[in-house]
Amino acid sequence: MPLPDHEVKLHGGCNCRAIRYRIEIPEISKRPTHPFPAETPIHLPLIATDHCNDCRKATGSVIPTWICVPASMLFVRFEPAPSHTTTGKGAQSSGNFFHPSMTALRQDSPESKGSTLRCYISSPQRTRTFCGNCGTNLTYSIFPMLEGYPDMFDVLLGTVDRESLQTEDLRPERHLWWSCGIDWVQELTSGGQRVPRHPKGRLNEFVDAE
Repeated sequence: MPLPDHEVKLHGGCNCRAIRYRIEIPEISKRPTHPFPAETPIHLPLIATDHCNDCRKATGSVIPTWICVPASMLFVRFEPAPSHTTTGKGAQSSGNFFHPSMTALRQDSPESKGSTLRCYISSPQRTRTFCGNCGTNLTYSIFPMLEGYPDMFDVLLGTVDRESLQTEDLRPERHLWWSCGIDWVQELTSGGQRVPRHPKGRLNEFVDAE
């Protein structure tokens, strides 16, 4: 099911809490829509399970699930790594200040200097971020973004704090890259409430119902 129409605020971060983020989603009339035409407008952020081969390998999950967030809604805070480790000890606490994601989630950005944030260029113009201390995968982004899209970060849904994650509001609303899926994973994810299935990343292309 899509996110609720009212304003939503989500918190999350890595397992060791050296990287924290906040997602501020305005009420629905203020949200951008997905650039692909649809009978009913698809508002951003959207939540989707991902069956593509690259994301399966990069995350180590047979079914990565993302909340695809306009960069203007995502903010990041850095903290020193826990005292029993050495990675990121040069980081200065941001306190309660969250940096805009477009500048903070970049390799060697001033905001992330000394932090545990690490970036991996998985393919041209595609960047994945993770915590160098605990290893948590956090985001995927394309820069520069494809024409027609706002700047975006795909945030791994499993990094959202449990208090938000256990609500029905964050139930995935569609499947992406279904054509790349593993048969038994697709069987597991086809039970319960049916959601749209897209063969790749285009939300105006659908897999025929069986």
